Amino acid sequence: MTSKTLQYVLYQRKVTFGKHRGKSMQVARLTGRYQVDFERFCSLVARNTTLNYMEVQSVLNLAADTARDLVSEGAIVDYGRLGHLMPTFKCRAVEEGEKFNPTIHIKEVKVHLRPSKRYFTLEDIHFRKAPRKTKKQGVAETRQSFFLPLLGQSGSPPTPLPYPIQIHSTLGPIPIMSQIKNYIREHEARFLEDLFELIRIPSISAKSEHKPDMQRCAEYWRDHLKKLGVQTVEIYQTAGNPIVFGHYEKDPSKPTILVYGHYDVMPPRAT
Repeated sequence: MTSKTLQYVLYQRKVTFGKHRGKSMQVARLTGRYQVDFERFCSLVARNTTLNYMEVQSVLNLAADTARDLVSEGAIVDYGRLGHLMPTFKCRAVEEGEKFNPTIHIKEVKVHLRPSKRYFTLEDIHFRKAPRKTKKQGVAETRQSFFLPLLGQSGSPPTPLPYPIQIHSTLGPIPIMSQIKNYIREHEARFLEDLFELIRIPSISAKSEHKPDMQRCAEYWRDHLKKLGVQTVEIYQTAGNPIVFGHYEKDPSKPTILVYGHYDVMPPRAT
């Protein structure tokens, strides 16, 4: 197995208890962590299988739902490398002679993971010390890492965006972000109605009987993009499902941004 590297920074901390009480000591903290969302995770898993990322999503969700159903019946489920899943709850003490009512006295019924020590212990880890950033440096680097991918640099690949993206200036949030948030709040009702209109279309690509719904959903997106002011919108028929393509150009001298997404949905499942 390839050795992995974790980054850390050193901080000075004054100890307030124990044999080192009153002394200034060095303490390491993790840094350089980043988030991988579920879709990205499933895509990485799919690379080593014959499944696509949506099928991996379905299998993982089905496994989680099946385990939860079994645990809700009192089962202790061996969840492979992660450990065991089991039901737990908290119970309020009730005096003898008082009627015990489980709906009142039993609280916080949960799925509990008894983790596998082997899985949750990271081994063969290397550590690399990272420079400690001041608040001002952190702001500058965040702003730089956000704008460089848009502008590009000749002779070098774009700098990856940080996740999550935080855009700040030395005086606080960039004003345009406040304008965007205000616009969202003012038009929330319309945005929700647009969303509801979309999700009423059962565009389930995995089921052939919903092929007409796939076409209907593609037409929805064509009409919606036109309503938003996109200049050129086309539907391209394929051997599978239709593709919706839209092109909006305001200034040819500006960089091109490609937005890609799926308009199909997963089949509903009983809960």
